[in-house]
Amino acid sequence: MKSCNRFFVLAIDFITINLSWLVFSYLRVDKGWWDLFISIDFLIPMTVVYLYWLLIFLFIGMYRTWFALSRFDEISTLLKASFFGVMILFSLIFMDDYSHGVESPNRFLILIYLGIFFVFVSVGRVSIRSFQRNLLIKGFGRRNAVVVGFNEKSKEIADQIIKHKGLGLDVLGFVVVKEENLQKEYKGINAIGHIREIEQIINEKSIQEIVIVLEKHDEDLLIDLIGKCEGKNVGLKIVPDLYEILSGQARTAQLYGFPLIDINPQLMPEWEYKVKRIIDIFWTYSNGRNFL
Repeated sequence: MKSCNRFFVLAIDFITINLSWLVFSYLRVDKGWWDLFISIDFLIPMTVVYLYWLLIFLFIGMYRTWFALSRFDEISTLLKASFFGVMILFSLIFMDDYSHGVESPNRFLILIYLGIFFVFVSVGRVSIRSFQRNLLIKGFGRRNAVVVGFNEKSKEIADQIIKHKGLGLDVLGFVVVKEENLQKEYKGINAIGHIREIEQIINEKSIQEIVIVLEKHDEDLLIDLIGKCEGKNVGLKIVPDLYEILSGQARTAQLYGFPLIDINPQLMPEWEYKVKRIIDIFWTYSNGRNFL
């Protein structure tokens, strides 16, 4: 289901990114829709522009989050990515014009493209995320989760996960740090094991998401926990208190008001690396260089 969700997002981005380029090109040139669409001068730039945005979105991490983000988070991330991407395009156009001694007011049309691009892609993203959220609420694609830690904040996190079905998480239990908490429970959610048993718990319970809510004096357990989870194909999230010791490996997210941090031991997953490699080959080939 995770791969299916990512496919939906990739598909809607493919449609909206290319559609925004089509509308922009139609406004910019004096051609009919069909004449424009079959023109080689339109199709090649459209392909390059799509691959460019795909690369931007990959590096910003817009395909990593499997669950439906809030509309604010989705739009905010997209706005940053759009502005960043368009500014790079504007700079490249400006430098190309400057190097050829060209004074062209047309480069400022890129700002019109920014508006068209943002509207189309944001509408597509919000629509597909709403569709995903509805599927999760109805029980499709939900993921087994545990909360590591048994304290007041971990109980608040558990409350939020239970309350907001759109997150798509089913909390199977608490993984405790202290032995005395092994027999405890909270609102029907039991402590199902000690943190040293996390690998066994992941395997036996088919855990796919781990929310880490350790107290400050337990920080030394975090690195060991992440090491044990490496290669287990589980998502890791922690509360921001521990952010400073993981600088460079974290990505912020929101759990309905609770800020969380996504931990990525691999800064670029294998599938992202392969896509990037394909884009690198295409880009190098288009510039007439030997990429082998």
